[in-house]
Parts: sequence; structure tokens; C-alpha cells
Amino acid sequence: MRFLIRIVELLVVSCVVELAMALPMALYFHRITVFALPVNVFILPLLMILMPAALATLLALLVWPAAAVLQP
Repeated sequence: MRFLIRIVELLVVSCVVELAMALPMALYFHRITVFALPVNVFILPLLMILMPAALATLLALLVWPAAAVLQP
């Protein structure tokens, strides 16, 4: 049941953001994206993995700045 609530919440938030941004996108860029909602549904769960990894990388680079210039 929690998983279903999370999915519905994800869809509602994506729809609200898409509707809120439709007018500014139309005014400034003269187009409205149709594919943004389906893409957001797939990207948002991926961000739950990428954001902590990016934060860990940032913290590691603050501790050891030389790691920023290391090349594999």
C-alpha cells in the first residue's frame, strides 16, 4: 500500500509541476513539452540514488581536494 501511495504521490507532484511550468515555458520558449511527465516518472526514482552519491562525492572532495584532478 505504501508503494502505491508513493507512485500516486510521484504522479501528482509531476503533474502539478508540469502544469505550473506550462505557462512560463509557453511564454518564454514558445513551446510546451509533451514528454516531460513520462520522463519525470522515470527520472525521479533515479535521483534518489544519484543525489546521495553526488553529496558523498562533494564531501569526499572537500576532505581530499586532490581527488578532483585525479584521472583514471
